[in-house]
Amino acid sequence: MAMAYAGVRFIEGSGLWVGKRWASWVGVIGGAAYVPLEIHELVRHPSISKCGVLLFNLVVAYLVAHLPVRPAAPPPGFERA
Repeated sequence: MAMAYAGVRFIEGSGLWVGKRWASWVGVIGGAAYVPLEIHELVRHPSISKCGVLLFNLVVAYLVAHLPVRPAAPPPGFERA
């Protein structure tokens, strides 16, 4: 499982490095995957810390609202295929 997680994050990072728009969405989906689990835990065992973690994870909504319309330019020395 850890290897799969690392692979997804590597693909996301590589896509972001070369300015691919889909890489932003991989990051958003990866971050949003935790929100249902946090809500479930907050409903089962409410606490201030779990509420804080949920609010922190809701930063994903901010990321979605501010996704770039066009991908960023690649770093110097990298050409798009």
